[in-house]
Amino acid sequence: MKRAILLVSAFAVASFSNGEVYGQCQQCNLPSQYPQSCTAQKQSLSFCKSFAAWYRSVYDMNSMWPSPYIMPARNSINAMYESMISNGWRRQNLLGRHHFDADTQQLTQAGKLKVEWILTQTPPQRRNIFVERGADESLTAKRIESIQQYTARMSPAPGPAMITDTHLVAEGHPASAVDAMFTGYQSNKPAPVLPAPSNGTDDGS
Repeated sequence: MKRAILLVSAFAVASFSNGEVYGQCQQCNLPSQYPQSCTAQKQSLSFCKSFAAWYRSVYDMNSMWPSPYIMPARNSINAMYESMISNGWRRQNLLGRHHFDADTQQLTQAGKLKVEWILTQTPPQRRNIFVERGADESLTAKRIESIQQYTARMSPAPGPAMITDTHLVAEGHPASAVDAMFTGYQSNKPAPVLPAPSNGTDDGS
């Protein structure tokens, strides 16, 4: 019974293969008695070669894993950290509306000190001044022009300042509020002395 089933299966496969070759020979307009001249065999060989190449590439990929993916993963993480560092410096070097006079858009004393700190104390590759955008383009242009005029008068000259307007909002405080906070801290801080012993003896316990 098993031998009969195997013979029937082999006959069906052979019939299907012959019919496929014969049909492709008819499509190619070639004599059916010369199936070896048909492009079906070439296509079959091409498919086998393609499958072998694909299998080889998958095998190589699995055998080399995870080596090909280590550097791309590291580069993506480094790029993420670099983006966060750049955003942090943009926030640090940001001049908000409280750094400019409300009427003339000229730099206030706090704004001048912030510009001096950016151009002299920050790393050279981070000396980019960011300006919070005003209500319209004219206000933003006045703020940038005020910074350019002030940096041109600085001595020693720091060179042309890189000024960029940004949509970020400076979450700072007016200089008067900061001064009042530090002044209150200085006037109310405790005296720098050791507390008196509670039991009348200084035994260190």
